[in-house]
Amino acid sequence: MLRSPMKRSSGTGAPGQAREVRVRVKGGYDPAVVRSEAGVPLRLVFHREEAAACSDQVVFPAFGRSATLPQGEDVAVEVLPEVPGEYEFTCGMGMLRGRLLVSAGLGWPAAPAARNKSNQLQRRRRPMSTTTEPAHAPSMAPAGAGPHSRGGDAAARWEGPRARRLPTRPKVNITGQERLARVLLGAVGVVWSAFLLAGATSAAAAVLEVLLVAAGADLVVTGALGHCPLYAKIGHVPRSLRAGAPPKAES
Repeated sequence: MLRSPMKRSSGTGAPGQAREVRVRVKGGYDPAVVRSEAGVPLRLVFHREEAAACSDQVVFPAFGRSATLPQGEDVAVEVLPEVPGEYEFTCGMGMLRGRLLVSAGLGWPAAPAARNKSNQLQRRRRPMSTTTEPAHAPSMAPAGAGPHSRGGDAAARWEGPRARRLPTRPKVNITGQERLARVLLGAVGVVWSAFLLAGATSAAAAVLEVLLVAAGADLVVTGALGHCPLYAKIGHVPRSLRAGAPPKAES
């Protein structure tokens, strides 16, 4: 004999009789996805076939309902989805998860009072925290996703990750002649310092040659980029690169 620990949803009148779906509870919900239509009463009959304490309760956050599921007994839960969208039902610990996928049917749109009441309920809901789901739990929509009816759009909305800003190239503050000179001088310095470093006979000499190699590499890099951090720090800009200066042909 069916047990109904919860009262019928107090929504607007729905056409037709309630649609009944049996849900098996054993390591998860089977089926884990139940499809229905807005404005149609839905009767979910849960049958729990396990003794795990995690699954002894089922919760419908969007409807503010919960029910206890004794092992081996049928428990009927009646809800009336009034707005198309996606609704979640879970166990008391949030480990087992299922979904109600509600499409727009003959019962939609519902009365304005019912829609306003559903909108207020959705705004009061808090986003669920992201947790690691067990292997047997079905995949769910992103946290905080839920039905929306604003502007007539009943589809669930979710904002993806924000786009990251790409790094910008540093501003050129070195003339073409100086860039070429830096690259040539730095390359010669790196090669010569590396040659001296190979024959260094003391630690002090080795440290000095390493510093010379680093200085040469810095000249090559700044010359290739056309940007000198020291110039930028002290605010130095060559006259040919200043705003409003007439272009000058470089040899």
